[in-house]
Amino acid sequence: MFSLADLLKNHPIPGLKEAAIRGECAEAVSLVLGVSIPTKKIAYDAGVLTLSLAPVVKSAALLKQDKIKTALQERGIDLKEIR
Repeated sequence: MFSLADLLKNHPIPGLKEAAIRGECAEAVSLVLGVSIPTKKIAYDAGVLTLSLAPVVKSAALLKQDKIKTALQERGIDLKEIR
């Protein structure tokens, strides 16, 4: 009989990479804006960063879009658009 660890060792854990990217994005946006952004309020898919935040914070993020893009590029994440 196989253990669960043996079955999963050759298969990547689904969602682990996406969660890491979301965490990096949340950290970068928090650093640029100076406001703590929870990871669960951010989604990243194919270069599009979607923020589910209060309108005031979202507007500030859109105004500082270039700084956020630079911060993400330093972390190896490509940003095309912020929504």
